[in-house]
Amino acid sequence: MMTLPPSVILSWGPIASLKSSFAAGFPGPIGWHSFDTGGFQRARIPEGQDITVYEYPAPVRLEMAKKRHHLEGFVELWSEFLTNLSKDLKSDKQTIVIDTGTRCWLACHRAYLQDAQSRDPSKEGLIQVEYGEVNPWMFQILDATKLAGKNLVLTAHDEEERMDVTVNGKKESVVLMEDNQPVMKPAGFRHLAKNADLVLHMTVEKNESWGTIDKSGLVTMKLGGARIKNPSYPKLLEVLERAQEL
Repeated sequence: MMTLPPSVILSWGPIASLKSSFAAGFPGPIGWHSFDTGGFQRARIPEGQDITVYEYPAPVRLEMAKKRHHLEGFVELWSEFLTNLSKDLKSDKQTIVIDTGTRCWLACHRAYLQDAQSRDPSKEGLIQVEYGEVNPWMFQILDATKLAGKNLVLTAHDEEERMDVTVNGKKESVVLMEDNQPVMKPAGFRHLAKNADLVLHMTVEKNESWGTIDKSGLVTMKLGGARIKNPSYPKLLEVLERAQEL
């Protein structure tokens, strides 16, 4: 059976669609970076899999939130994540899992905002142009894992695709629809899907998990639309191996 070159894999979909279980089947040892509390505990872990788990619970504020408040704990959380990731990249880990990439991105830009608030206490949020500064923080993670010769598997929640329209002279955000159903997309870092080597959309149909390949930069782009029942790492390799003949 073929082996996967160091790749960035995105597995996205609704809760309980076995995104984390799919990630847990990649070659070990695995460094599992959990930003989603309880995600690892729900995953189906292959017997004998070697996984080191790091937990990054979001800081909790136990007082009434005011309109203007300063963030706390995200700079420290992001620093802890980078320290652990750097350690994994220098170790014998074959796969790095970030579960979920959605929550990881939240921690990333919240850390950037907290740092900005330390210089400007009146700052309430990031403006669009500032994401040009924070986006490289995520790109650095994608690049570093490949340079270290590791697989990077990110899971992501789903969310509705929206677009701005003008109605009666006013701008409104509306949900895109297709066949009377909302169009869904991966939630979180918006550049992730186009920078992943393979994107797998997880869904649940009649109590079965299905993975649809949204995009493949592995072997052939003709894999787009291919479906895998109860996706796993070995099944993905089988699909890629058959695709070599296309």
